[in-house]
Amino acid sequence: MSGKNALQLALIGILSIGVISCSSQPSLQQLQETRSKLSVVKPLEGGGSKRKTRELLAAQKNAQTFLLQAEHPAERKVAADVLDRFNRQIEVQAQLPSESFIINGSPARKGQFPYQAALVLTGYTNAYDGQYCAGTLIDPQWVLTAGHCVLKSTQPGDIQVVLDILKLSEVVPRYDIASVCRHPQYKVAGEHGENDLALLKLATAVQDLKPIAIPDGKVESAALQFTRNGTISGWGQTGSANRAKSDDLLFGTVSVMENRECSTKYPAGQILDRMVCTTEKTTGTCRGDSGGPLIVRTKDGVEYLEGVTSWGDVKCALTPSVYARVPSYSEWIQSNIKSAPVCEQ
Repeated sequence: MSGKNALQLALIGILSIGVISCSSQPSLQQLQETRSKLSVVKPLEGGGSKRKTRELLAAQKNAQTFLLQAEHPAERKVAADVLDRFNRQIEVQAQLPSESFIINGSPARKGQFPYQAALVLTGYTNAYDGQYCAGTLIDPQWVLTAGHCVLKSTQPGDIQVVLDILKLSEVVPRYDIASVCRHPQYKVAGEHGENDLALLKLATAVQDLKPIAIPDGKVESAALQFTRNGTISGWGQTGSANRAKSDDLLFGTVSVMENRECSTKYPAGQILDRMVCTTEKTTGTCRGDSGGPLIVRTKDGVEYLEGVTSWGDVKCALTPSVYARVPSYSEWIQSNIKSAPVCEQ
């Protein structure tokens, strides 16, 4: 073989390697498609309090397999990002109460609870399968939920929010999250959280939905002198034999207790001033989804957010349900909405 022919063959080989290298470089669109496919969480048959964890673990295993087989660094980076999100979502599931109930609740009417929010884990196609907590729209761009519904490390892409929905299985637009802010003094004391609040800022402001009012102590005092009746709402389990979660938004009536009475139902020191308790004796209604609203109406009929569902005993007909007392945090909430958020570090 002449030197000229050898040089030509070498150049062809180099060019071929370049073509192969370029063709193996995934495009941005291909990487986005890979991310979407790896992010899908498939519902499993059967119920149980750990169903979502099993579903997330299955999706996580699929992403791990892809990571081990991926040839290009960009693909491995996508898989690693998705795995990190699954890890955070699984960790959140571990800190949620095993059960929440709205037993004998009544189906809500359209427009009855326009501020009711459902928190859905990113990756689920159907909101019914992915809903794990609730929240309340308190501003066109802010949702208030429980601190234990997020982590210090939760990223905006871990969660989506659904609003103005009666059936979780309905196909409706979801709101992306711009930022997550858990209360700076949130802590787990024993089996439950203190200062159990978190704010989710929506990526886009909500149109044509009325947020609920955040009262101060003066409004709360006047309202509770007028009535001790409160309303809870959510998609908690119905209490049926199979512990199936309700697809319908349900609500029920509870009675707001004095803290000194509530504290006699729990070990000393568990019920704090910045908590509020409810009880029921007839309907079987219990606490709703974690992070969901406890609503009280003033003498003038104005609804305000009294509590955010926090914790309680599973025997809810015998022991009170406990909420973060929203009026006690009104200053923190308002300052975070209007200026730079002060969050858990």
